[in-house]
Parts: sequence; structure tokens; C-alpha cells
Amino acid sequence: MAVLLVLFVHYASAQTHNGEGDAWQSMNSDTRHGFVWGYTIGLTRGFAQGCNAYYQIAPPQAPHSLQDDLFGKCITKGFGFSKPVAYYEKQITDFYTSFPTDRNVPFEDVLKKLSDSENMTPQQMHAWFKEHGHTK
Repeated sequence: MAVLLVLFVHYASAQTHNGEGDAWQSMNSDTRHGFVWGYTIGLTRGFAQGCNAYYQIAPPQAPHSLQDDLFGKCITKGFGFSKPVAYYEKQITDFYTSFPTDRNVPFEDVLKKLSDSENMTPQQMHAWFKEHGHTK
């Protein structure tokens, strides 16, 4: 994932555009697809590995209930991406196309807003980023 992100940032900065959204718009569908695929796999696996590392350091104490299971709470707060990659590619493209003023919003912030846990539409993302100043 880090390699894809570095390549994306390099690609974005090498362009004469205002933001990552402009770089995204200038890529072909195959490139976009590859970025989404790599990023969602990396984010999901990294989050799960972080939760697992925490679970190894702080195992549950007896008695233990599923409602109090920190590992379960950690995993459910993660960024799952259950839809096809093409869905995310289209939603990101729609977001940057529909809201040109939001093209400075980083790709990863847009993608996280599309995760299963946040599940925002491009319109909802626009409103959220406008209200929160394009922060993560």
C-alpha cells in the first residue's frame, strides 16, 4: 500500500494540477482501479493487523463477554470495503467531477468516506468536507 500511495502522491505532484482530484481525473480507468484495489487491501489488512497486535498485547481478562471484547470493537470500527472496486472508482470519480472545488481533498480521505463504516455518497462527502475543512 505504501508503494501505491507514494506513486500516487508522486504522480499527483508531477502534474500541473491543483490537487489529488485533478490527478485522479487525469488517470485512465485501469490506473484508478489499481489505486483503489491496492489502497483498500492495504488499509483493511493494516487495520486488522493493528487490532490483532493490540489484542496480543492486552488479551481479554476473565470473565470475558463478547460485548466487552476490545478486539471485536477494534475490528468493527475498521475500514471495510465490501463493494466491488469499480464502485469505489466510480464514486471517487463522481465526487471529484461533481465538486471541482473539492479536488484538493486527498484521495485517501475520499475513499475512507466510502468505507462500509462511513458509507457516504459524493454529496454527503462534499457537505462533510465543507463543514470540517477537508480534514481527516
